[in-house]
Amino acid sequence: MDEAQVKILHMVADGTITPEQGGELLDLVDEEQPEPAPAAGFVRRSSPRRSAGQSGVSQEAIRRLTEASIHGVNAAFIRELGEHGISDLSLEELIELRVHGVSGTFIREMRELGFDHLTAKELAELSIHGINADFVREMVDLGFVDLTPDQLAELRTHGVNRAAHEAAGEPVTADAEER
Repeated sequence: MDEAQVKILHMVADGTITPEQGGELLDLVDEEQPEPAPAAGFVRRSSPRRSAGQSGVSQEAIRRLTEASIHGVNAAFIRELGEHGISDLSLEELIELRVHGVSGTFIREMRELGFDHLTAKELAELSIHGINADFVREMVDLGFVDLTPDQLAELRTHGVNRAAHEAAGEPVTADAEER
């Protein structure tokens, strides 16, 4: 999502403009960006940006803004992510992060645990699997260190936790190098 699109979303979220006005602005911003050339043998019959009829606002732009609003993607959320170094996201990525509960606190806590370069997709995947700072600390206490997001998800999916570890007779504070 480019800077102009973010500003438009902020204006809609702040109530400065209506979603319809935001849709019109998004269409104008989209028109300024060149559309990719059609693939060989493909003929573009009409622009999807102008399928809304008389208003000139595309239904897709209105749908996108409405979906963002429904899911709570607003200026404060975008600022919060930006404050934690998460920026330049598509509207779809912003919605995905919001839907799956990724917050500035979640990002900060994961970074404090050494996950400094997680992508938006990885942040969403961690949150989807219920992986938070407490789970990561628990895995470290069990001797699992230097885990990737995929490995954390696998451990969570297979029910690895302190209780299961102890039930299996495994030491809780084992040295990771012995594993």
